[in-house]
Amino acid sequence: NDRAEVQEVPYDALARARASRSFPVPTRHTTYFVNWPQILPDLRPTAASALVASVENMQAGATAIIPDTSALPSDAVAAAGVRGVAAFAEDVDRWPGVMSEPELDGTLRALHAFVEKAGTGGGLFRRLQAAFCFEVARLTDCAEVATAGTALLRCADTWSAVAAAGRSDGSTLERWRRVHELAATLPTREDQAVAEMRSAAAELALDEHR
Repeated sequence: NDRAEVQEVPYDALARARASRSFPVPTRHTTYFVNWPQILPDLRPTAASALVASVENMQAGATAIIPDTSALPSDAVAAAGVRGVAAFAEDVDRWPGVMSEPELDGTLRALHAFVEKAGTGGGLFRRLQAAFCFEVARLTDCAEVATAGTALLRCADTWSAVAAAGRSDGSTLERWRRVHELAATLPTREDQAVAEMRSAAAELALDEHR
């Protein structure tokens, strides 16, 4: 997703990928059929439901994405949602003590991929969530949803700053200090975003019955 040109993939390679049993889930050639409705549902309850689902996901435990944490190495860090963000911030604090300089350098530089491109990276997905909120706010004239969008965009910008700091100029230790400083602000920002999404969902649900 970071290349402008079309990337050709041989059929045998595609077949291996579709049959993969690796992270994040075993695909096993899974195919999903989507039946689109003839008439779109009302936006307010639909958007409220989506926001509630996001809040619930952010408050879920590690087993929501890793059902069997016992399969992980004994020293692995396993957490999800807001607790996962807090665990990440705490883990960053320990990095210089458990990694060699080359390992720390590589880890800091790898942050960009996980934040901006892979999995549920904060910079990528929080920006998508913010765009959703701003679009819903525009269509419903709901100020609370716009406020949630602003909180999510603040999260996205902070995550992106973490990623940028990881591969910026400066010594490895200097880059870690900047990443550590920024990561420490993420739990509070994510908590606020969750609270704003909850308020926005409640307001949309109220508007539906007015």
